[in-house]
Amino acid sequence: MPAGISRDQAKQWWLRCVSCSEASATLINRDGGDEAPLIEQASHLFSGGFMHQGHACGHLWGAALVAGNRASRTVRGEHAKSAAALHAAIRLAEAFSEDGWSFTCRENTGVELTSLAGRLRYLRSDKPRACGRKALAWTSQASAAIDTALSEFDPDSVVKPCANCAVECLRWVALPAGVQADDRFVVAGLAGGLGLRGDVCAAISVGVFALSLQYYADRPGARRDGMLRAAIQELNLIDYGLRRQPQQMLGDFAARFGSLRCEDITGRNFENIDDHTLYVTGGGCRDVIEFTADWLQA
Repeated sequence: MPAGISRDQAKQWWLRCVSCSEASATLINRDGGDEAPLIEQASHLFSGGFMHQGHACGHLWGAALVAGNRASRTVRGEHAKSAAALHAAIRLAEAFSEDGWSFTCRENTGVELTSLAGRLRYLRSDKPRACGRKALAWTSQASAAIDTALSEFDPDSVVKPCANCAVECLRWVALPAGVQADDRFVVAGLAGGLGLRGDVCAAISVGVFALSLQYYADRPGARRDGMLRAAIQELNLIDYGLRRQPQQMLGDFAARFGSLRCEDITGRNFENIDDHTLYVTGGGCRDVIEFTADWLQA
């Protein structure tokens, strides 16, 4: 249970956010005494295993973004911020399934969430309650894991400069007003398919995140979404415009590269941060990064 917020407050945020990724990003931030409303809301589409695709659990996506946000504030130097955030994401991925929870949303929910029928079937099951319990338990575990990972990380233990596909991709993207330069490190943990796990390619992840950032930044003065609007967006019952472009990008990306998964696109797994750095500096990931940059600039 989070030390900084009560159980009732945690439940309130879980119910309000609806999206597992946004709820976890918010709860873990609050546990650390932080608030990053734009980044938290922009994580909404990572729910359901990345836009309901059933990949890595949304609770892990939210935690990885918090790790990047925390590293950007507490670690000095671009090289160190990027590497430390990725190190924390690796530790989060290792810790995530210690209680028997699967890495992937599809295995945890047992339903196909890409269709409305599947999402309604999920809601009628006991799975939402299980996801809520996981959110409450994961909050303090993830927050502590992030702090431990950042404190133990030695910048001299990895190749300099650290090259991170997610951070490099976000460098190419025009960020909305109010988003600071250091905020690009928030995505560092998504590298190599989220903590080097070979899951969803960081380029498409960053593309969707960038579109979400712009969507919420373009609503000046708007209050943070309440439960009703968040639920409608999560079920995709009414097109508010949040999902339209991300869905188009996702379809175009899959058609171009044949898969969303880093492991499938690169044809390999990354052993560690240095392995990933050498791959990126050697020209790896250039095609997917250029795809995302070109798509967003079109």
